[in-house]
Amino acid sequence: NGKTIFEISKYLNLSEEKTVLYILEKSKGKAQAIYFSMDLEDVKEFFKSDLGVIASDGNSLPMEDKFDLGNPHPRNFGTFPKYIWMSKDEVPIEKIINRITERPAKLFRLEGRGEIKNGNFADITIFDLDKIKDSSTFQNSFQCPVGIEYVVINGKVVLEEGTVFTAKVGSVLVN
Repeated sequence: NGKTIFEISKYLNLSEEKTVLYILEKSKGKAQAIYFSMDLEDVKEFFKSDLGVIASDGNSLPMEDKFDLGNPHPRNFGTFPKYIWMSKDEVPIEKIINRITERPAKLFRLEGRGEIKNGNFADITIFDLDKIKDSSTFQNSFQCPVGIEYVVINGKVVLEEGTVFTAKVGSVLVN
């Protein structure tokens, strides 16, 4: 948990290849890894591009139930706050919001999502642009972002000024 294959191989006194096989065997194939394959400067340039669409392949993980998965990728908890925080000085807020709402909804053909208008689902996040920031790290991923004051899913408030309401109001999105 939180170690590289190199570090684990030194601890186990195995080659890196045998260490990977050992981990897979011991975890019954359920071990997960985080790969560092993108350069931060490339990511920042992508953030500025008008071609950008911001989405996440993270999972919805309950904060109060830190089950035995170790430290999942921070994107599970802070993709959008991180994008907003990293982009707000370089990209107009209207473009930032469009890239995380309307554009992905259209790309994935999610009807009734991605923009506020009559007849659409009411999925709304209200945040303070000066305070929004992700808090999740690779060492401690189960961290809530800061600066988000309200979250509304399907017209129901699920976060209000730090209080989380556990009503299950979301739905699986299928296109």
